[in-house]
Amino acid sequence: MKVTGEQHVACVNHVLLVGNIGRGGVEVRAAPSGAAQAVFPLLLAEQGQDGKIYTTSVPCEIWGRYAEDAGGLGAGQLVLVEGRLKKRPRADTAAWELCVVAFDVTPVLEKAALPLFPGY
Repeated sequence: MKVTGEQHVACVNHVLLVGNIGRGGVEVRAAPSGAAQAVFPLLLAEQGQDGKIYTTSVPCEIWGRYAEDAGGLGAGQLVLVEGRLKKRPRADTAAWELCVVAFDVTPVLEKAALPLFPGY
């Protein structure tokens, strides 16, 4: 196929993840612009073929009013995170990492109702 003029690329950058907020909980701070920013690790647990539970920690950030709301969520709480993937530089090395920039974080269950799993 021959493309003339401007080339168009179609993509959808949208993620939905269900997992537990990591041990450190949600940290809310003010960005230099004055906007609220919340950061937290989201723990995703899955069972491997060997029967063991493996946990992946996904860094997440959320901004503005939603960041302030997320500040009330506690470590271990099961949440639904809706957002997009973003590549950002790691603070400790020259490497890059993928994080989720969330549009919304919704509690799924109350913290007391959750069983603990490795990595929490």
